[in-house]
Amino acid sequence: MSKGVMTGCEKSQEKFLKPWFENYTKHNDYPVTFCDFGMSEKAAAWCKQNGTLLKAKSKAFALPKSPYENTIWTDINCVIKQTIGPLFEMSQVKDGFAISYSQAQTPLSGVIAFTQNSPVISSWQEWCIKNKNGTDESNLSLLLKENAFQITQFSEKYHWIGPLKAPPNTAISLAC
Repeated sequence: MSKGVMTGCEKSQEKFLKPWFENYTKHNDYPVTFCDFGMSEKAAAWCKQNGTLLKAKSKAFALPKSPYENTIWTDINCVIKQTIGPLFEMSQVKDGFAISYSQAQTPLSGVIAFTQNSPVISSWQEWCIKNKNGTDESNLSLLLKENAFQITQFSEKYHWIGPLKAPPNTAISLAC
């Protein structure tokens, strides 16, 4: 498959599954792969009805399994308010990876666009294997600081996390 979307969920986040999917499908129709990070059987069955399901221990281990040539990842607690198609184009750079950064210049892994075989994705997984005490996010931050990957940094329009209400043109924000 050419383009698709991934998200992941564990049992404590299952309340976000249906709202995430409802908001996503209002504006997008790319196929969805749900990643089971330890969800209930009921939630896993719902995911299979609404997309495909794969098991993984974390985001860094799920992304290399993407069945799509071009993938957009959004955390399950994101609210998708419009089409996310432009993110696919943003990953069309040398290292096939696009992400936003916080004001402190830390990568925000809640929304990621990437291409199949992106060296950032495979390096991230390897980094997590070597640095077992770090989180996926901290390992990604260190990886991106220590390597000169050619990636796209997208605006907060595609990953609004600010304490203030998101501007009207925001495509993706965190659920309150």
